[in-house]
Amino acid sequence: MGDRISSSIQSMLRFFSSLFSIGLLAIFIAPPAFAQLGATGRGLDKAGATVDVVAEGSGFSTANVGGPVGVAGALVNTFLSLIGIVFIILIIYAGFKWMTAGGNEEQVNKAKTTIINSVIGIAVVMGAFVLYKFIEGIL
Repeated sequence: MGDRISSSIQSMLRFFSSLFSIGLLAIFIAPPAFAQLGATGRGLDKAGATVDVVAEGSGFSTANVGGPVGVAGALVNTFLSLIGIVFIILIIYAGFKWMTAGGNEEQVNKAKTTIINSVIGIAVVMGAFVLYKFIEGIL
């Protein structure tokens, strides 16, 4: 039983490392390709103009928000994206641990605790985000 679990954990680690490698390739390969599209006057230039038209029609500003508020907003959005990724990974990990527990109550309880702590953590982060948006609206 232990060999089967360790082999399934190894296959899960291989899967996530492959997914991570593909993500890194996409990050480092795609920007030069998109930069070439913009140089020809096609592609992203027209898409950006269309997004601006839709945003203005919906009542949103398309001006660049600079200064401390813009920097703080970018940092908060980046932080929330990373926390969301960690949350998804923890939920998948805990679900995997629960499914491979094989009736072992200790492993099931650890998986439940991980899921509960993950949900509490994401709730705290979302509460902080709501507070940030409230304070940003005041400033």
